[in-house]
Order: sequence, then structure tokens, then C-alpha cells
Amino acid sequence: MACFFFPVQFLGNTLEQQRQDFLLAERLVEQGNDNAFLILSSTLADYPLYPYLQYQWLKNNLQQADKILAFLSAYKDTRLRRFATL
Repeated sequence: MACFFFPVQFLGNTLEQQRQDFLLAERLVEQGNDNAFLILSSTLADYPLYPYLQYQWLKNNLQQADKILAFLSAYKDTRLRRFATL
């Protein structure tokens, strides 16, 4: 079994950058800046709150049926599924 050690500073900066990017992506959703949102959110796919970000965007883009169906399928066993079906 391999064991990898990363400096705490490296991991902290990455997580802190993701937090900042997440907040910016939320603002982009609020502003309706879809192109910038899609570019930025693609860099956050491994961020723990990424599904919530997708959900926020999808609420404003209900015409994206294929993306909504993919979202519902990906998160069918989560709390987000319940939000999306209410």
C-alpha cells in the first residue's frame, strides 16, 4: 500500500481556492452568467458542495431536461433528489 504525504499548506490552499471559487460560482448563477458559471463550476467537480451548485444552476435552467435527468440520476439517493422532486 502506498502512502502519500502532502504538505498541509498545499491541501489548505486548494480547499480555500475551491471555497472562493464556489462562492463566485454562486454569484454567477445569481447574475445569470451561464457561460462563466459553466467554466468555473467544471473546476469544482470534486468539491463537496458541487451538487448543490449544480442544483442552484438547474433551478434557473429548467429547459435543460437532459442535464436535469442526469442530475436526478446521479443524486437519486441524496437529499438533493428530494429537493428536486418537490
